[in-house]
Amino acid sequence: MNIRSSVKTNEQLVPENIQEESELTTLPPKPESLRKGANDQSSKLSLKPAPKLKTGAKTKKELKDEKEGLETKLSSVEGLLNFIDKKHSTGKLDDEEYKKRSKKLQSDLKKTKKKINMINKILKK
Repeated sequence: MNIRSSVKTNEQLVPENIQEESELTTLPPKPESLRKGANDQSSKLSLKPAPKLKTGAKTKKELKDEKEGLETKLSSVEGLLNFIDKKHSTGKLDDEEYKKRSKKLQSDLKKTKKKINMINKILKK
């Protein structure tokens, strides 16, 4: 048996009615039930935005707990800064990577200190 004779061409695989160029038909009209404003049911099914969560004032205990967590985070970030400083000084961390990591940690340190200061101001009131 010849291998070439067992391989079919595209024309052999595709039925004749698909091979012929035919004009595409138009879509059927949209059902009345799906038309906008067709009936009151469409307004009932429309999506509504999710309600916003209430961001009421926090209690002193919640603020103190948050401050404690931020202070823990602050010490962790300072520890990471010291760690990458040591790695950079020993040559285990190249300049580019050091600058990138240091910049991120300094930014995080600044934001954390700012949050702690805001909480301190609120607690003093």
